[in-house]
Amino acid sequence: MNRSFLSVSARRTYVHFDDDSADSESSGDTHSGGKLPLCDTLLSNISSREFVAFDDAHGYSSLNEAALLELCDAARAGLAKGNTPEDTAEKAMNFLKAAAKDETYGISTIEIATVRNARMDKLLADLLSPERHVAASPTHMWKDLATAERLQRQWRARFREKYFDLDQTRYLGLTKTGHLRDVVFDDRTNDDRHLWRARHCEALSEGEGNLQYEAG
Repeated sequence: MNRSFLSVSARRTYVHFDDDSADSESSGDTHSGGKLPLCDTLLSNISSREFVAFDDAHGYSSLNEAALLELCDAARAGLAKGNTPEDTAEKAMNFLKAAAKDETYGISTIEIATVRNARMDKLLADLLSPERHVAASPTHMWKDLATAERLQRQWRARFREKYFDLDQTRYLGLTKTGHLRDVVFDDRTNDDRHLWRARHCEALSEGEGNLQYEAG
């Protein structure tokens, strides 16, 4: 299970992502250039059993990328089909709100590898592209698109070209260690079903092809 470690203090705060205060801007949240305010809605201060785990022994938190990927995929599927469960939409939006608030304070709790592995950039793109969820009739949980737009802008500013190259990085990963390893694209054929072929494929001789093998 992939985990991304958060560089945070050992202060442990039990706050859930469904806290409606995650998107509220109170006077105590204003950063005036001095000491960073202790804000429970910051992702770096949140300890959740589902997405963020806290290690008491070593004093750091870690993001559960597998759980985040499952959440993002479920949210994107719901947007496309128009049947996003309310709890899924709520969890996704509140996580994005907490992440955006961290970015506002300059706290880098989410690295580019986590964005890539959990496909969080895809979720932001889908949220900000109405044509991708035109049939969804987004509920009130999806209407706070300003958060998605702000987080996308913040990540683009921080990660720069790495953010725009995420798809290319994913593709390279597939060809090196993923499902496309030892497979090459061949567009010389007119059969769309055989555009991909094994890189090293040795044809059996007539004798080998005629051999009969018993299972077991």
